[in-house]
Amino acid sequence: MADGHLMRDGFLKKLDSDSISGPALILIIATIAGGGCNFLFQIMMQNTIPNQISELNTLLSILYIISVPAGAVQSVVVKFVSKYKAENNDDAISYIMRRTFILVAGLGAAIGIVTSFILCTDTIRGALKLTSTTAIVLIGAAIFFSLLQPVGSGALQGFQKFTKYGTQSMLNYALKLIVGFGAVLAGYGVAGAIGGVITGIAFASILSLFLVKDHLLNKGTPVKTNEIWRSTVPSMVGMLCYTILTNVDIIFGAILFDKDPANYYTSASTLAKVALFLPTAVVGAMYPKIARAYEEGRDSSPILKRSLAMMLVLSLSVCAVYVIAPEFILNVLVRGVYPLEETAPLMRTLAIAMLFIGLGNIFMYYGLAVNAHSHIMIMGLSVAVLIGAIAFLSIAGIAITPYMLSIIMIIVGALNASLCVIALKLSNRKMRPMSLR
Repeated sequence: MADGHLMRDGFLKKLDSDSISGPALILIIATIAGGGCNFLFQIMMQNTIPNQISELNTLLSILYIISVPAGAVQSVVVKFVSKYKAENNDDAISYIMRRTFILVAGLGAAIGIVTSFILCTDTIRGALKLTSTTAIVLIGAAIFFSLLQPVGSGALQGFQKFTKYGTQSMLNYALKLIVGFGAVLAGYGVAGAIGGVITGIAFASILSLFLVKDHLLNKGTPVKTNEIWRSTVPSMVGMLCYTILTNVDIIFGAILFDKDPANYYTSASTLAKVALFLPTAVVGAMYPKIARAYEEGRDSSPILKRSLAMMLVLSLSVCAVYVIAPEFILNVLVRGVYPLEETAPLMRTLAIAMLFIGLGNIFMYYGLAVNAHSHIMIMGLSVAVLIGAIAFLSIAGIAITPYMLSIIMIIVGALNASLCVIALKLSNRKMRPMSLR
């Protein structure tokens, strides 16, 4: 028994070491489990409340976009915890974490209240076809907890405690599935599904903060924070652009299409996002490693290359299945819920779009880790092209179909990935970490 504990502890320590493969393995396992729960949540919702799936995912897309500061805060916390950990400066880590916690708690409460109020107005509610007031109120509460969570989870990443980080992330999705599905079965509809979402986020927030409580309870030593807030802006802009790029098509669908086309477009878009789940684990492991290597003046190109290779293997595998057999997937997961002739082509094209966008996300986080912001500008340009294309077609009086929207997503995703590769090659002699060659 003692030998078993020693082997287990040794294995966990090895996985939390400086190699990218160990942390990536932990996060991939957690992401498969958590993403599996999230995927099952969507499948169960599509089978139990198919006529409300557009409304549910419109609210979730709004939550993800409005909660973008959470991603920015997490990126900054990861970066500076990594920085001060390398300097063995625990007091600086405590100071930054406490100040960040106070800031995001106030910001989250304010944004949550304002968002719920705006969504309850007749104009917005009518345009987005929202029917549940309870669900709207719960989205406001979810925003509050979404902004709290990165203080703890970002610190766990920065400390490279990937096992604990993966555990709290996985439990988030598990509770979302269990509570959400149970509430829907009990007859609470969209509000019940959103109730599951907020339960998972709230639990993960509290757990992650508890795991780093020693640093939160320590007042720490004040350090200059100008660099931190300068880093927050590009992180927030980058995360905002990425979140818009991966979610705004569902909102466009709710506005542009009738209820049934909006529902099956939302179904296809949600299923296609599986191509983003596993690469997210690679990004989570890559970012703190590259940030620390950059701070220590080491070459980060091997980490980037391995991350890109892992991401491509994972995403291409998922994408290939979606492109080759979308009808089979739909028959297995949502048989008879949505018309195959309409939904299958959308799944095929949107999976390809998500592959390109996931590749751009890897480059964006690399840029954030090494203070190179060209990839953030590219992500912003991609969002502008997407919104501009929709606006142009609408002004020109051209009716936008679900398939047309999915093709636009492919074009924008391919543009994003191509420009990121070009930017990396052009900047490889200017950045301290070596790039791809």
